[in-house]
Amino acid sequence: MSETEYCPICKKTHEVGYLSKVSGREYKCSNGKHYCISDTVWPADNDVEKERRLNVIYNFIERKPICVKGAYNHYWVFYYDENVMSQSDEEYVNVFPLMHDYPKDVAARMDRILLNLADDHPMLSETFTQPSYERNFRRVYCESKDIPAEIKSIFTMLSDMGYIKVIVPVMSFDDEGAKYGITAKGWEKVSQLRQTNEVVKQGFIAMSFASNATHIKECFIKAISDAGYKPIIINAKEHNNYIMPEIFYEIKRSKFVVADATFANCGAFYEAGYALALGKEVIFCCEEKTFNDPDKKPHFDVVQKSMIVWKDEADLVKRLTNRITATVN
Repeated sequence: MSETEYCPICKKTHEVGYLSKVSGREYKCSNGKHYCISDTVWPADNDVEKERRLNVIYNFIERKPICVKGAYNHYWVFYYDENVMSQSDEEYVNVFPLMHDYPKDVAARMDRILLNLADDHPMLSETFTQPSYERNFRRVYCESKDIPAEIKSIFTMLSDMGYIKVIVPVMSFDDEGAKYGITAKGWEKVSQLRQTNEVVKQGFIAMSFASNATHIKECFIKAISDAGYKPIIINAKEHNNYIMPEIFYEIKRSKFVVADATFANCGAFYEAGYALALGKEVIFCCEEKTFNDPDKKPHFDVVQKSMIVWKDEADLVKRLTNRITATVN
């Protein structure tokens, strides 16, 4: 069943279908992509947050064009509790964890927009016009109802910062149709941003995903967050790749790794070893009763490295937060 309806992605009116698997809509967008969006994505009485979530969806697909079964048919949902979804069902993408990376302050937003412009127009000779209400406006992270005014302010700021300049002017009040190019200063900034983005402010968690280790995972997440970093745990990440390339990618991007030695997990030790080989800071943690048990104590090769041996959950959070602050910052 479908009908003609307003599309929140491109702001046009076109065919929209009702979803059968989740409550929501399938927007068959004029940009050639399909957006299957659950009703959970729409926040109540918060237009800015709504636009931010839509920007995340749009830019995610622009960066990762190959989706499930080669089509643009992810089911986009929004749950604060990431365990609500089945991690084995790769059709669903939770917008909530992606929002951690959203550029909410002006400086971060200008950086992201400049990177998008560079990705969309990589040749030195390329020029581009301002996005519009009908075209590509989500690549510049528009959030207000007055999209033309917001886009004009964005381009004015990028120009004032020296990152872009008018190549072909248009003699009109709003400069509609003027062609811009990225300046030498802009390309230098792009290079710096790309190098910086290779390592982001996040900590990777290497551990068993067994149910009896959930309390340890929660402590790791809290401690990493309290230390000012974004916790990354691979079973909560949305992706369509084989698991090991995603693990290697996230470890390489992370500032450090927190590894659990309470449960003998070969995968966690393998990930910690990979991080050490890359020169990353690796923090091992082990529960005291396991550490003192001759039959369960971690292997000698691991024990000889400085390890947080914790008594209870509060002790683990406190000591891990302090260790991250002292050794990573």
